[in-house]
Amino acid sequence: TVNQRLIENLPINGRNYINFTLTASQAQRDSAPSIGAAPTSGLNFQGQRARSNQVSVDGADAVDNSTNGIRSTVSQEAVQEFQLIMSNYMPEFGRATGGVINIVTKGGTNTVHGNVFGFLRHSSIQARNPFSVQVDPVTGEVKAVKQTYTRVQAGATLGGPIRKDKTFYFVAYETTRRQETGFTNIGANNFGLVPATTPAVPGVTLLLTPAQRDFVNSPAVLGAPGGAQAAATLFALAGSGSSVGLTGIDPGLVANFRGVPATPGKRFPIPIDCQPPGVPCSGSNLVPLPSSFVPLRVLIGNYPISEGTGFYSARLDHQWNERHNSFVRVNVSPSKATGIQVNAQNQNFGQNAGSRTSIQQSRDFALVAQHFSTIGTSAFQEMRFQFARRGMHYGYSELPGGSQVAVNITGFAFFGREPFSTVDRIERRYQWTDGISWSLGRHNLKAGADVNIIQLRSNKEQIFELNFGGIFNFGGLTASQVGLPTAVGGVPVPSIIAPQAYGLGLPQVFIQGIGNSNMPFNNYPLAFFIQDSWRIHPRLTLNYGVRYDIELTQKFEAATALNRAAEAAFNVVEGIPTDKNNVAPRFALAWDPRGNGNTVIRAGYGLFYDHPLLAVAFNATTAEGALSTQLLSGGGTATRLAAAVNPIAAMNAASIFQGVLNQGPLPLGYLPNEQRFDSKLPESLFANQKFLTAGVPLPLLPFTLPVAGDFKFGYAQQANLTVEQKIASDYRISVAYTYTHGVKLHRPRNINTTDPVLLSANYRNALAAGLSASSPIAVSAPAADVAATPGACGVLVSGAPGTAPGILGRLNGCPAPLSALDGQPVGTAAFFNFFRPSGPNPSFAALVPGGYPTQVALAKAAGYPTGFPGVPVAWSDVMQQESSGNSLYHGMTLGLSKRFSRRFEFTSSYTWSHAIDDSTDLQTLLSPQNNRRPDLERSNSTFDQRHRWVTSAVFESPYRRSSRGWHRKLLADFVFSPIIEFASGRPYTVLTGSDFNLDFGSNTDRPSAGTAGVSTPFIKDVSFTVPTACDQKVQLGTTSISPPFGCYGDVGRNSFTKPGFTMVDLRVARRFPISDRANLEFIADMFNVLNRFNVGDVSPLCNPLDPASCRAGEPTAALDPRQFQFALKLSW
Repeated sequence: TVNQRLIENLPINGRNYINFTLTASQAQRDSAPSIGAAPTSGLNFQGQRARSNQVSVDGADAVDNSTNGIRSTVSQEAVQEFQLIMSNYMPEFGRATGGVINIVTKGGTNTVHGNVFGFLRHSSIQARNPFSVQVDPVTGEVKAVKQTYTRVQAGATLGGPIRKDKTFYFVAYETTRRQETGFTNIGANNFGLVPATTPAVPGVTLLLTPAQRDFVNSPAVLGAPGGAQAAATLFALAGSGSSVGLTGIDPGLVANFRGVPATPGKRFPIPIDCQPPGVPCSGSNLVPLPSSFVPLRVLIGNYPISEGTGFYSARLDHQWNERHNSFVRVNVSPSKATGIQVNAQNQNFGQNAGSRTSIQQSRDFALVAQHFSTIGTSAFQEMRFQFARRGMHYGYSELPGGSQVAVNITGFAFFGREPFSTVDRIERRYQWTDGISWSLGRHNLKAGADVNIIQLRSNKEQIFELNFGGIFNFGGLTASQVGLPTAVGGVPVPSIIAPQAYGLGLPQVFIQGIGNSNMPFNNYPLAFFIQDSWRIHPRLTLNYGVRYDIELTQKFEAATALNRAAEAAFNVVEGIPTDKNNVAPRFALAWDPRGNGNTVIRAGYGLFYDHPLLAVAFNATTAEGALSTQLLSGGGTATRLAAAVNPIAAMNAASIFQGVLNQGPLPLGYLPNEQRFDSKLPESLFANQKFLTAGVPLPLLPFTLPVAGDFKFGYAQQANLTVEQKIASDYRISVAYTYTHGVKLHRPRNINTTDPVLLSANYRNALAAGLSASSPIAVSAPAADVAATPGACGVLVSGAPGTAPGILGRLNGCPAPLSALDGQPVGTAAFFNFFRPSGPNPSFAALVPGGYPTQVALAKAAGYPTGFPGVPVAWSDVMQQESSGNSLYHGMTLGLSKRFSRRFEFTSSYTWSHAIDDSTDLQTLLSPQNNRRPDLERSNSTFDQRHRWVTSAVFESPYRRSSRGWHRKLLADFVFSPIIEFASGRPYTVLTGSDFNLDFGSNTDRPSAGTAGVSTPFIKDVSFTVPTACDQKVQLGTTSISPPFGCYGDVGRNSFTKPGFTMVDLRVARRFPISDRANLEFIADMFNVLNRFNVGDVSPLCNPLDPASCRAGEPTAALDPRQFQFALKLSW
């Protein structure tokens, strides 16, 4: 319990009373990726997720059920007491596997009391953030600059009697106004690029990576057959990509090399062609940059942050008689905050531009009424009602570029519209609780019920516009993906890094949400409990009881018969299945072995059930593949070819990004100058699965976000043992051990992922036949038979069983050493849905006689997945929310505390803990690297923090102004209150930024560890190589296809640790009496007194194909530097 003295005097940064929990070493700041649309409580207890805590105010639920975050409530000045329970809590508390927090608000008394206060911070008295920079508009030089920073927090309270000893009032108001600065690390180390020249292209200087520079100047390369041409090509491609990516200007080299005259200009470097030849195209071969294209250098520098929040509350207490009393509390909190930085796309903090930040507007209202009755001499009843409403708008930034298409360049920059915007929802909660307590001899019994009706509504067309602004993901490109050999003169050809791929206009994937599926629904959480505190012996008490939770949440019918059959085949649903067996027994013992109260031994064990956030339900409708579709397009080659002529060739991410997609007569709603589609076009070919009836093949089908049919509520087994010992009149020490085992935790997993083994084997077969394919996902069968040559296999696509022109062929006549490949299939990967378990892509059915059954027959003949009998599945990824996660936590805490006496009190505790789990949160980008082996994700938890020591104290001067002596008067009425914290760093995962595992994303790809790999100066004694963990290694002669294609990194999740954390905060305050009942207090708060550089985040990127990009562990963001805050408070 945090008492009033601590609440009034401890220096809590931001005046957020929830942060009082951090004065206990067992509590930790949440380190899961931040989702602006779905914020958490911000706190981890016992290795559990920050969505797994229960927060209440005066016993009424203050949780936002849509996200399991916390609703805004009351001013810190209105808080009487702060209660934190982390273990051994009784069955009356539930819906949490972590901690329970209860806020007790202030009420009026027989004496009129109140205060007026104001807290001020200003940039002139703050330290500079290490990442605060701006670009000189004249020279372009990046310079350090002191950030803008102003914060005002002010308010007032007033309480007193309306009728003495009967009726009391208490009102409070507080406002927060912030004008602050956000920071970005975009452009650090000039994106890993350095000026370079090459003898192959004399007189030209461009920006390359060090590895590229070395390659184009290597004597071994320049002296090899075709080496000068390869060096010139790489120089032109990489350098032009750098130039366009950073400045938006193409030097014209690539076009000139390809016979297209060009001078420097604002365009993409690579001329485009129409494929196949002979099909008419409109427009030039040179593609101008769309108006929405953003050069990376304009993203460098600070951006503004603002907030305007108010807390209004009023409480009325009435004592009816000696047996009955009641209170009613009303509070409302309107808020608007801008510049919110998140990392829900797996980006680290510091890599977001101002345009990628977001806005949150909310209005929280709550009405709570409670009546307490004494029944006879041994029973009590507590009845409570709450009506709460949260209106929430989460939107994209109002800064330039905030509404434009999003671009993710892993490890370098994230900008454009926040993909999880907008969210517009209204959540209403009606809550009734009733508890009755009896004292029966040695037993104190209590039983009760908690009944809730939660309504989720929206006044907009869509509750959640997931990816409606569109997203392009860029990653590194291998040499083969840009038409270069893998090695020249024995020297490996370096890869194209992601910023260069951006300048070349070659994304890995494009995603966009389209449609409308707003489905309001209700949730009915119900809970019942009974518990007993049995005093078995004067020195031994047993607390035991049981709780039952159930939530009745709506499930939604599939929008189409096709979806209904597919959902049944995969055993997934839209909505949250009802889990009916959530019975939670709990036991706890308290033993005083000596009977004098100096030593207390406590032990407990119990089951604690979590409850799912409602976002799981409305996400399932936001991406159900019909009413609301998540369009997915792979990389490819940009072309002006009409989509109606050849959708497979035309509808790719490169054409969409470069603004050249020729939609022709098809109702695609393409917006070339926005590089995306009209997400609200009713007649869109992508909505309601119209592409199937129109017979238009989609190379990549929409993905879905359903819920597993066997979804269960997560729960935790908790056990603890605590020994407390009084060592002096006011001092106590304690030793505690805590064990928590989380079971059936919620996690995302793709149950319809691509098959990397088949993709790699298909790629090998295509290369064996000399077919042109930049990667395994781009393989297409030839349209006509291909004759064998002395160096390559032939391909039969007609006249042989199980073949079809342009769809499926068979190798024949393979020369040595490829003769073992005779008869192997070569299939068009898109036709077979990239060999997903669901079978062939049904949008291609119109291309073959007999439709989908013929597709299945061809897949069967080739040994490819055939799906579910008679069920065409019009989906790509099926990213289900399932309850298969688990966690384990061990913690040991040592504590020393002193109660307030002799003018001071303190609490000091140290916790060693180890948290292990296999999943973090609900966003799909946190799915396993290998969705077929989610068990391989087990590792140190994202929340793991091995060491944390916190000390907080309040020291009051023993002197008063009436004391004699000038030195006593000088030190009179001071209060000194420090909070000192030391904590170890949190884990992070190293990522490659490239799609090695062939799942159309680079968000989870990890490298392998090896002795001959690349290294980063920020991680000692570790070298990284391309992924080597393959389900099956595929070779072409002596050439390796996998690894890296189709393989996974063997470096584990969360294998590395960020730097530690040290914080010293201090409050110095002095009260000046004005009268017997009034005083004026001067307050100086100092946060991070030592001005320590506390690392906020680090880069995760290490692509083994590009050593210069391997900067994993490099700091990209810093927590707040030293800050000063001054305040005046008038109290009476």
